[in-house]
Amino acid sequence: MRALYKNGTIIEEGLTAFYCFPITLDRRMNPWSFKIAACLFFFGAPLFPYGCFGNSTDPPPGTVLVEKASSYAYGLPVGEFLSAKRARPETETKVSLIAVGDIMLSRYVARKIAAVQDAHYVFHKVRDYLSRGDVVFGNLECPIAAGRKIGSGEMVFRAEPGMEAVLKQTGFTVLSLANNHLPDFGERGVTETLDYLESAGIRTTGAGRNDLEAYSASLLEVKGIRFAFLAYNDHDVVPSRYEAGPERSGTAFMDIFRMTAAVREARHVADFVVVSMHSGHEYTKQANSSQSAFAHAAIDAGAELVIGHHPHVVQPVEQYRGKYILYSLGNFVFDQAHSGTRDAIIATCIFDREGISRIEFFPVNIEEYCRPRFVEPVQFPHIIDRLCFPLSDRSVFAWSEKKMTLEQADWDAIYIRDSSPGNLSKKVSADVNHDGNPEGYTLNNGRLSVVQGQHRIWESPPDWWIDNFVVEDSTNDGAGDLNLSVWVMALTNDVPILWPPQAIPRLVNRFIAYTFRQGNLEPLWTSPALPGPIHDFTVADINNDSRNELILIEGSYHADTYFTGTFVTLRQWNGREFITTWHSRKGEYRNLEILCIDGVPHIATVGPAPAGTLESGE
Repeated sequence: MRALYKNGTIIEEGLTAFYCFPITLDRRMNPWSFKIAACLFFFGAPLFPYGCFGNSTDPPPGTVLVEKASSYAYGLPVGEFLSAKRARPETETKVSLIAVGDIMLSRYVARKIAAVQDAHYVFHKVRDYLSRGDVVFGNLECPIAAGRKIGSGEMVFRAEPGMEAVLKQTGFTVLSLANNHLPDFGERGVTETLDYLESAGIRTTGAGRNDLEAYSASLLEVKGIRFAFLAYNDHDVVPSRYEAGPERSGTAFMDIFRMTAAVREARHVADFVVVSMHSGHEYTKQANSSQSAFAHAAIDAGAELVIGHHPHVVQPVEQYRGKYILYSLGNFVFDQAHSGTRDAIIATCIFDREGISRIEFFPVNIEEYCRPRFVEPVQFPHIIDRLCFPLSDRSVFAWSEKKMTLEQADWDAIYIRDSSPGNLSKKVSADVNHDGNPEGYTLNNGRLSVVQGQHRIWESPPDWWIDNFVVEDSTNDGAGDLNLSVWVMALTNDVPILWPPQAIPRLVNRFIAYTFRQGNLEPLWTSPALPGPIHDFTVADINNDSRNELILIEGSYHADTYFTGTFVTLRQWNGREFITTWHSRKGEYRNLEILCIDGVPHIATVGPAPAGTLESGE
């Protein structure tokens, strides 16, 4: 409902969002007429819940628009809400570890790169996704070293110097070098590879200039969570001279006793240990006894995750003692033509401080014998089924240019543990007022402050509770906006006329957008009290029209469910308010995330995917 101030009189113009024709109520009219009209609005509004964010009817000329709350939002009792909020811990820190398979940048792959004169060519269709990972891990199946050209069919590999920068820009942070092709150019090739990768800022594991370096863990800290990476080469697939020695560069070999000691030692300096093994029979669909024995021993010693390479095809996932083994992710960049060698998996492991909470699987296919691309959902089963593991659906929505709407696909994941909802602590630095000096936005315990240098620009009122904020251009005017999901005290017109007096005071959820005007943060738009509170939200261009949309997961005011989302909704600014353009069917949604897959933004959520079709907004 909107409040229009005209000639000193408050005029309420509502109902247009629900009934598509204007009804104007003047508070100077007969009181009984006003009550009857208000009851009509109250009992009719719930039939049309998805227009509440805005409508497209223009106000009368000369009026000033101010949003007021719609009268069907009851809100939550203040004491109940605050008790629930205070009982929640801070939202757990999450770190994404993206793991891929074998990366071979030689032979036909190198010739293709040279032919197109684009060193990034092979990663074009996966770079957007990989670059957003906190940790990106893979097996580099070739040395980076100077040397002769490699012909077709050769079993000796070499990548051109300079590819280390491409790997870094693609997003790789840690690479395993424990494989049967790193020493293809001898000790010089091993040493040059280490030098090039170190100069690019990529950590390595499983190889070294001597055995101490090769068998040492590579340590990495992200968002306060410490990781240790260890990688090993199966002595069954390489000659003994490939092993690093006291004065010889080379790779670390699979030795259960030595690995066990290394994992236990790493556990003293890291929160989680990830072990990689280069083992197994090539082109076979099942892990062999050497793989399983080594992986089990790694977990027995304290490893959180085991990642396998070398078979060149996807092999099963195993849960062992509550931990996970990915026996083989297949090829990631390779020029092989054997059956199954062009299908692979990208595995994204989500860590919190307790360990892995879920693993997401993204099937990929190698096209042109050199570059991976994400496959269409219809192609998922023939790759995912090779994991031989029961998976859950993950609801993902992507824009269809053909149908001009968002379509749902069910992607695959292992849900190990649900993270309980917590109070968000968040810090963002952004120059929203375009003065060349970024502002600092800090949310803690429901309070948001905005500072610039030593000067406090704005602070949320003490009777507000802010769940989340996003600094992004939601109104598409070229300037950033401060977008808030806020709990505030219900106003008189938030509560139905016949609602018992003892039910108030109550808190309601609103969406508020702020913008800078003459150096000050001022409210640009305030929603009515929302019929379903915001569980999560973000701002992004979902339909590739160069205009941002507001993407929300909306929930319920019910005490047991107001932190669980029931709808995914898309809204867009029309010049004066946010209007609904699309919403999903009712379901269970949480953990909103925007994934860029092959240049196409996807709305990803966690939760069971509802059956049936999707619906467009008014």
